[in-house]
Amino acid sequence: ASSKNPTTSSEQKGPKKSGKPPTLVFTGNARDHRVWNTKEQAWEYVDAYHSLQEAEEIRIRGNLSFKMGAYELAKRLYMASGDYVANAEYLEKDEEQTIPGYKEKKVEVLEKAKLNVALCMMKLNQFNECINTCDEILETNPTCVKALFRKGTAYMQQSKYQEALSYLQQAATLQPADNDIKKAMQECIMLSNEDEMPYSFFASSSARSDSEGAEEDEDEDEDE
Repeated sequence: ASSKNPTTSSEQKGPKKSGKPPTLVFTGNARDHRVWNTKEQAWEYVDAYHSLQEAEEIRIRGNLSFKMGAYELAKRLYMASGDYVANAEYLEKDEEQTIPGYKEKKVEVLEKAKLNVALCMMKLNQFNECINTCDEILETNPTCVKALFRKGTAYMQQSKYQEALSYLQQAATLQPADNDIKKAMQECIMLSNEDEMPYSFFASSSARSDSEGAEEDEDEDEDE
């Protein structure tokens, strides 16, 4: 199949704003650019651009599974998205220099995939795995608010309130107007105080409703 040249948002909408990198917009069908590996019995992409495009498309399919409540399937799709980003890096030649927005898109797709892996792990009560995934994100982006928030809420679900509050405070410092972070911090402080009090103090108290401590939807920054 013939390959189409990638386009960017600046090409579609006029000149880009000064200082802002162009946004890569995928065109065509990624699966027209793969070949069957007989030895491995698997499809392989022939270039980095279309492997990255497949990573983005799989991530979007993961979002649909997440909305349906199929968190395990969504997690596998998000992890597969990350694998295709890694494959794109393996296939790279000069894409970062010759395709406007390619490098930024690669970072964006991988971070979104990992953030949503972490969110699925929260939904599946896989709190240690969620924390480890957030650590991977924070290694490359220490100011990622969602990674800090999800790591904090995962610690809170494990009743590790001091650790939880540390990461929630970092998230709040970076995004002070976020109501979800504020609520999580308030809950964490309340639970921490309760944990230090004798059980008899709560014996006659009515049961409280549990908070999920995580966002209801997939990564809200995703492209439409």
